[in-house]
This record gives sequence, C-alpha cells and structure tokens, in this order.
Amino acid sequence: MLLSIVIPVYNVEKYLQQCIDSVLAQNYTDFQIILVNDGSTDGSGKLCDDYAKNENRIEVIHQSNKGLSEARNNGLKIARGDYIWFIDSDDWIVKNAINTVVEELKKEKVEMLGFSMIDFKESSQQFSEPFLLKDIETTNGNNFIKKNEMFYAPVCSYIYQSSFIKKYQFVFKENIIHEDEYFNLICFSKVKKIKKIAKTLYYYRRRDNSVSSSKISIIKINSTIELVKISIRLRNSELDYSFIENQIFNYICSLFGYLNKVNLPIKQKYRIIKEVKLLVAQQAKLKNDSNFILMEKYIYNVNIISFYFYINYFRLLRYYIEAFIKKITKSL
Repeated sequence: MLLSIVIPVYNVEKYLQQCIDSVLAQNYTDFQIILVNDGSTDGSGKLCDDYAKNENRIEVIHQSNKGLSEARNNGLKIARGDYIWFIDSDDWIVKNAINTVVEELKKEKVEMLGFSMIDFKESSQQFSEPFLLKDIETTNGNNFIKKNEMFYAPVCSYIYQSSFIKKYQFVFKENIIHEDEYFNLICFSKVKKIKKIAKTLYYYRRRDNSVSSSKISIIKINSTIELVKISIRLRNSELDYSFIENQIFNYICSLFGYLNKVNLPIKQKYRIIKEVKLLVAQQAKLKNDSNFILMEKYIYNVNIISFYFYINYFRLLRYYIEAFIKKITKSL
C-alpha cells in the first residue's frame, strides 16, 4: 500500500529537517513524499532539493508564493498513493506512525482514518496531553462528529483515501486561512466510512508567528464569511441540521468578535455585517426557519449597534474639528 505524504513548505528552514527526517525514519518504507515549496525566501527550497537528490521517494514542486491551499492542491495532482496524509512542514510524526496507519487500513479500507495529536508549544517548549484520544468504530461523518464530541478540523489528523478525494473532486479552497475547516466540512458531509484509533501519531507545533496564530486581518474575516457560506450550502447534506446551524452561529459570533478587534474603516465593517445579514436573511426567508430568523434578528441588532457607532464616530469627529477651529480662531 503506497502512502502519499504532501508537505507544503514556506520559510520553515528551521523546522523542515525534523519534519522530513521523522518520515524517512519510519519502518514502513512504501511512501511518496511530495514537498511543495511555496515561494520560500529562506533556505527551505534548497533544503527540499538537497533531500530529493539523495532520496528517490521525495519529489519537489517549486511554485511562486500562492498559499497553503494551492500548495496542497498541486501536491495532490502528482500524488500516486492509495492514501494521502497532509503534514505541515513545521510538525513531525511519531516513530512507526505510518506502519500503524497502514496496518489499520489493511484491516479495513475506510475513506478517512483519524487519530490523536499532541501539541508542542514552542514558546514554553512544553507538550500537551494527547488530544481526543479515543477509538471510534467505522461510521459516517455525521455520527463520527457526535462520537468524537466535536468537529475537529486539522487535516493533518486524518488519512484520506485517494479514490474518495477523486470521487468528489475535493480540493482546498484558495485565498482563505481556514482551509482545513472548509475542506473537512465538505469531507464529513460525504464520507460514509470513517474511523478513529486511540493512538497518538502526530506532533503539532504551535508557533506565535504561524498562520493559525496570526493577528486578525481582512483575510481572516473573509475566510470566516466563506465558512458561513459553505455551512449554509451544507444544510441539506448528511450532516445534522442542528450541527450546521450551530457552526453557522459560531462562525457569525467569531466574525463579529474579529470585527470588534480589527482596525478597519467603519464603513467597511458595516458592509461586512450587511453581507452576512443578507446571507442569513435569504435562508430565513427560503426555509421559514425559526433559528435563522433569530440569527437574522441578532445580526440586525449588531447592524443597528454598528450604525450607532458609525453615526457617533462622525459626531465625535465633528466635535474635535469644531474645537480645533475654535482654538485656532482664539489664537489669531
């Protein structure tokens, strides 16, 4: 059984060797490593090429900086494996991890296989306890989420069957930073055979300057809006209606939290709120759904509050301008 490992690379010269070496040190050897250098400006690209020269299981793709999603999508295009594992280039896998997953997949050829991870916090050099360590027998995506007691999004914590990805033509949405959550929402809406093993196979490095911990930006806001949109489209999928509604509400709450913190013009914030309100209002009208009607009212109230601050912002600005003019006039 061939396993394709897709590793996007961007300015991780400090961590890349540990990541690649953890794969090459595995007892199971039938794998393909695809390193996608996403326009790195440090020595990461050269390091990729150096490894490829000495290891025929490694293939390298060089592309201009287009982001994590496009890097993974380009890696998918040349993946030959029966199964695919997406690994982040600043993380690493445990000893015999590949042998463990291959043995499980030989027992039953599921479409997705989940496992546990351990967080490594770089700033304190501390490891967490294994996260969501439990066995879940083969089921569909909806039941898996219930048994797992949460929707866990990181794609590095799952192995994906290649034929499953090809069947539904899954790709990572580009130009967003919540690509894992977007991708797995769609996967979980389609998967019929997914299981989980109570084993820890992956070390997830948490860095203060990583994409996942980056400061709130307009990209993060737009990404959250995309999550609202895909969740709305999945309301008629195999996923529980209540789960989707809860996801939408959580994304909207997160969005308003971001808007409260981000430094954007008031008008731009107002337009964003209006866009989300329109999305929810359309669903409330289409389905006559009481929960969506409540969401619409919630957004309407935020809308009014935003407008209130928008008006008072100009009142305050006018006050300071008039005070400044009076001060200048008196000094003449």
